[in-house]
Order: sequence, then C-alpha cells, then structure tokens
Amino acid sequence: HRSAPETAAGRGGLLLPKGWFTTRGAQIVDERGKPVRIASVGLPGYDGTDNALRFLRFVNYEVTMRGVVADGFNTVRIAWSDLTLNATPKAGAINYDLNPDLKGLSSMQVLDKVVDYAGKIGLRIIFDHHTNDGGDHGWGGQQTNGLWFDKGPGSNGTDGSNPGTITAQQFQDNTLTLVKRYRNNPTVMGYDLDNEPLSQGTGGVSLNWGQGGPTDIWQMYTDVGNAILALNPKLLIICEGPQGVSNIGNGLAGIGPEGDLSAVGGVGGVPSKPVKLKFPNQVVYSVHEYDTNVYDFKDNDQPSTLIPHMNKDWGYLYTQNIAPVWIGEMGSNLEKPADRIWAQTLLDYMNGKDEAQGGPAFKGEDQPVGGSWWLWGNFPAEQTDGTLESDWKTPRPDQQGITDLMLYKPVRQKGLTSGARSSADKKDRP
Repeated sequence: HRSAPETAAGRGGLLLPKGWFTTRGAQIVDERGKPVRIASVGLPGYDGTDNALRFLRFVNYEVTMRGVVADGFNTVRIAWSDLTLNATPKAGAINYDLNPDLKGLSSMQVLDKVVDYAGKIGLRIIFDHHTNDGGDHGWGGQQTNGLWFDKGPGSNGTDGSNPGTITAQQFQDNTLTLVKRYRNNPTVMGYDLDNEPLSQGTGGVSLNWGQGGPTDIWQMYTDVGNAILALNPKLLIICEGPQGVSNIGNGLAGIGPEGDLSAVGGVGGVPSKPVKLKFPNQVVYSVHEYDTNVYDFKDNDQPSTLIPHMNKDWGYLYTQNIAPVWIGEMGSNLEKPADRIWAQTLLDYMNGKDEAQGGPAFKGEDQPVGGSWWLWGNFPAEQTDGTLESDWKTPRPDQQGITDLMLYKPVRQKGLTSGARSSADKKDRP
C-alpha cells in the first residue's frame, strides 16, 4: 500500500494518496513525507439507536458516497457507539428498496459494505466513538456524563440519563474489536477516540488531563492509543480536547466549549503534558467549531473574538509547530449573515489568512488545517441541517461555497490539469 500521486475528486479537490499517514510537526504527511489535508464530512447513525448510517433511509449508499467524492471530500468521519458491535439495524433504518444488498445484514456487516465501497472509490474513513448506549431519536451526539464510559469507578453509573452498561475496560476492548476488524485495510486511516468529552458532566462527574484517577482522559488517550498502535502502528490516533469553561485545577485551561487543548498561564493541557505514544508521530489533536446554530458556541461568532479564541485554544499548536489539529466537527446552516461571517472567518483562519492576527501560516508544501464538515445529507431543523437539498443528490450552493474552501489542494499539483476529474465526479456531476 505504498503512497502514490493523488487522484482528483470533484470541485478541484483531491483524494488522499494510497498508503498510511504520520505526523511531522504540525503537518500530517503521507508515506513520501508529503503534507496532506484531511477534508472530511460527517456521517451519523451508528452513534444512536438506528444502528445504521442515517442516509440509508433516503438514498443508495454507493450513490451518495460517490456524491461525497464528487463534492471534493476525501474522507468521511463515521460516528459509532458501543451498541454498534452487536446490533442489527432498527426497523425502518434502511430503505431496502434502495439498498437491496444490505437486507438481512447486521450493523457491522452493513458497515463492512460501506468500508469496502469507500475503498473502491478512494474515500478514507475515520471512526469516532460518540456514545456508549446510543442517543434519543435514533442518533447520539455528546454523552452527557462527559466520559468515554458509563459504568464503574469514576462514573455515577449512568451515561447521564440511562443506566450505565460500559466500563472503561469494555470501551477499550470494543474499540480494539473495531480496530482488529479493519486493521490491515488502509481505507480506515484513524480513530477519533471519543467525541466531545466534557470537563464537567452530569451527576458530578469530572474528568482531568494528566492528573490521574479513572477519569484522566490523557491517560485514556495514552493507553488506548498504544493498544491501537500495537495492532497497527500506522493508524492516526485523534485526541479531542475536553469541552467546558470550568477547567482550572484539573490540568486544563478553561478556554471554552470548542475543546480545550491549551495551557494559558502554564495551567496545563497539551503543551505541558502532550499525549506521547510508543510509536511517535501518530497523534493528531481535535477540536470542534460551530456557530450560533449550536447552543454551546455562542460567544465567538465574530472575527474580533473568534480569531483570538482559536489562537489560545488550539492555533498555537500550528504557530509553535507542535502537532496537527483536525477540526473533527464544524458546520452551520448558513441562514443568517452572522453564520456566513463565522464560516468565512473559520475557513480563512484554517487556510492561513490570519497570520497577522496570530493565526497559523503555511509555507512551501505545508497544508492548511484539515477538518470535517457536519454533516452530509439533508436533515431539516437539525443542528446543523446538512449539505444537500431535499432530493439527497444536489449540493446546497451555500454549503458548497464554504466546503470548497476546506478541500485538499496540494501546492504543486504535478501530473494534474485543472480539468482533471475522478470517475465518480464524471458520473455524478454534469
């Protein structure tokens, strides 16, 4: 699976080269040492009680995955819960008229089909652990106890609303079960270990960064990361900063809800205690960035506040060349002028246009900050509501105008012309 020159996706973006990835300073690089950009879009469904990707209700999976590539993305972030491993799709969760080859399959067998087809069209996958026991309404986002487990020492015996079922050891075992299933398949390039951990969750639960005890998320990242790399040392290990504003005293700095990775005033976080694994250069840090559509993110919707905030929360990892950051969720309905200002500010920052204001800058073949847009599809009235029109085929022009700015476009596109397109792009676009 040696790296090879990139293949064109749609919209002027490129697929990732074949092979595995590692880090060098604040860059993610391929097997040739060439910087790459993970341009991803989020796929929900396995994180909740549907036990199937949500788009399977509305569209054929092969058609819509070709649409992902035609829209320029090179990676999908698939949310999963511990339920996924032994589940069957909920009644009505899959339209079998549109997806006849999925009928009678378990949730993991359906996932095998998705992974296999992604590999055929050059699309990469990052798995992200969202919840232990699934969420209401057929999907699950942030687990309200704030932890990666919901049973045993450190928890209050619930996930925040439901009785707990998964201990910290079971979480690790389940993660490794997923890793083993795809360990030699480079389509699956990495694992986002836990979605939106909270510095303070419901029921008085509180986690820390490197201070010890059962809720030490730094220790979890270290232990689970090493266990994954023992199975495949080439996988990317993605570590999210805990969300919350009251972090003083537990090894974090208390910057804000996007995900605290900072060390303001020497309090803690990545600079004072980075995640160090037995196989170096596989750690990627992650934060989430949303506009006012998502209630947690109301304070930083203008450039005058958003740019300084990102500088302190995670941008310094680039300006000091410490480690790469992948924005694991970012998105907006783009309904209001403020939404569009937020989106343009974020993408300008990611693309190195705010160096004069303390933001990252990229020189030579360095790639800008990568990210994952939330979410693929059409989900009216949700936070956020998706990239597609109601026909589940046509990209929304406002969404596409922003996601075009996050695509992977190497500085020197040797061997490609401006009109180069992938087979998926030619098939699904006029």
